[in-house]
Parts: sequence; structure tokens; C-alpha cells
Amino acid sequence: MPEGFAAYTEMSQNEKSASRLWLIFLAIPLVGTLCAWLGFAWLAADQQILGILMLFCSGGILYLIFDDIAPRAHLKHNDFPAVGAVSGFLLGLVGTMLIH
Repeated sequence: MPEGFAAYTEMSQNEKSASRLWLIFLAIPLVGTLCAWLGFAWLAADQQILGILMLFCSGGILYLIFDDIAPRAHLKHNDFPAVGAVSGFLLGLVGTMLIH
């Protein structure tokens, strides 16, 4: 909920129509659910591609958390903390794969 409120506050400063903004925020969960269902229906047969896509998305989310959402990670426009977090995630993933 705090992320949604922050996004609404930031977008409402640039958006002219509040009703259009509300419509966008109401449509996003529906579109996301539909896309998730379609992706699962198309990729359920090929587990390897599904796993690769999920891994790619998890790295993107991790990068987003450390680069955008965690503002204290910024060091005067230096991307090192975000790239370091993703690299650490990758190192842990490779280590887990080698152990198992």
C-alpha cells in the first residue's frame, strides 16, 4: 500500500486528470493477472524457459529495490550498490546450483 500511495502522489503531480489516473491504477491489477495467466498457459509445458524468465525477472526486481526503492543505496548517482546486490544474488545462486 505505501508503494501505491507514493506512486499515486508522484504521478498525480504530472497527470492532468485524476479520473484517468484512477482508471490506470484500477486496470493495472487486471492486466497483470491476465498477463500472468497467459504467460503460465503458454509456458507451462516448457519449464526451462519459465525458469529462465523467472530468474531474469527476480534479478530485475532485486536491482529495482536497491537502485530505486532504497534511496540510501545511492552514492551520488553511483550504480555500484545496485549492481553489487545483483552480483551477490548471482553469486549465491551459482553457489547453490553448484552445491546441489
